[in-house]
Amino acid sequence: IRDSVASRGLGDVYKRQINTISQDNIVSLGEQQTPLTILPESDEKSQYEYAINLLKQGDYETAEKAFTEFITIGDDKNYLSNSHFWLAETYYVRENFKDAAKNYLNLYQTFPNANKAPDALLKLGISLVNMQQKEQGCMTFIQLQESYPEANPSIIDRSNLELKRNGCEIS
Repeated sequence: IRDSVASRGLGDVYKRQINTISQDNIVSLGEQQTPLTILPESDEKSQYEYAINLLKQGDYETAEKAFTEFITIGDDKNYLSNSHFWLAETYYVRENFKDAAKNYLNLYQTFPNANKAPDALLKLGISLVNMQQKEQGCMTFIQLQESYPEANPSIIDRSNLELKRNGCEIS
């Protein structure tokens, strides 16, 4: 499995799993300003904290909307990368593993150097296993260890546990 991950790349593995909008069908929206519907009129830090507070309160549906809105209007890469992770978490806690997986993968592909990228790969693997896609989950745990060998030891330990729990073959 390890060799196939290295030769194909993680993105290739998921192309058949994650549907994307074709580049041929992109519609330009110009300079339209999206009106705020969930987030308060404020600076990015306050808007991000507002969304985090919704998550902490367990209001996952509203937090989902707030993070989605923040991702469309935000500029700060740290807040944006974290927002992708927390958006994925709103789906994960509600056991919507497909949407969680899409957002974890999006974070990993868009912000590979973000502090939440190793966490996103771990949760992506767990989500895939929960979607009955064990082989892809196993490859994701291996990719995590190869891409982030210096990640927080608890993340590495959990990926090792998931490798064993799921009977992943490591060559």
